[in-house]
Amino acid sequence: MNTYSAFGLEFESILPIPELRNCRLSSDQPILIKEAPLPPELKEGEAYDPYMQYCGQKCLYSFPKIGRYLIEDGCRITIDREPASDIKDVRAFLLGSVMGTLLHQRQLIPLHVSVVRTPAGLVAFTGESGAGKSTIAAILNKHLGWSIACDDMSVLQHGAEGPSLVGGVLRIKLWKDSLDLVEPRADAIEQDATRFDKYHVRLGSGISAEPGKLIAMIHLSEGRELQLQRITGGRAGAVLLNAIYRPYLAGLFNDLDQLSSTILSSAACLQVFSLTRPKRADRLGDVVSVIAAQFDNA
Repeated sequence: MNTYSAFGLEFESILPIPELRNCRLSSDQPILIKEAPLPPELKEGEAYDPYMQYCGQKCLYSFPKIGRYLIEDGCRITIDREPASDIKDVRAFLLGSVMGTLLHQRQLIPLHVSVVRTPAGLVAFTGESGAGKSTIAAILNKHLGWSIACDDMSVLQHGAEGPSLVGGVLRIKLWKDSLDLVEPRADAIEQDATRFDKYHVRLGSGISAEPGKLIAMIHLSEGRELQLQRITGGRAGAVLLNAIYRPYLAGLFNDLDQLSSTILSSAACLQVFSLTRPKRADRLGDVVSVIAAQFDNA
């Protein structure tokens, strides 16, 4: 069996998952990832969409040409692969919606963010798909040497010292037009299972997935002018709420009262910003300068 750590949890998996960090188990109850035949439907399950059924704290995904995944009680994931499926695609779905479901079942708070480790602490980027979260994180890593703490999904925690993030997956997702900006090694690139103009990139030491104190959240959007503005009050809380990974999963499996309380407590401790920028490659240097001025010597 393979053993991994991610999102503050430990996993024991029959499936090799090179995107996760190897570890020696310290828990006697790791989350089990196994392979076994699964039924086409979940008994007494309710269909959420054509690909997912749920019942209580059980969730069954059926992805064409990939396979079925059963997530149970936040402690087990069973995979039934299609015979012709590509193992990298099986892992891609496992580390996406399937993992997000497991985290929500465990009453954790996964956020859809890309995060860099600045001299002042962790800074997370959020925004709609295509807003440039991963691209900006990768550019900051390349030009400033700031490591990437996580990409795509990270778990928000709030303790006595304020909010923190715990990452998990040791790769970053980039659109095809961003690859030339980062210039990764050819053998470190894999095409996404469903979006053929998006790629999974392993950055080696450039991505750490180590937990750290979260100091700021930056919401990205497109605009004519480059502008970084501070957001406070209810708007700051809304930025964090909108960053929840697959919010419909929170409604199905998570404790919404506790989730909202943690989100709002965290927002009150953070610097929250709106960053509008022209989506042009020749302006990315200006974006780097604006972010560096805010956090390099904070």
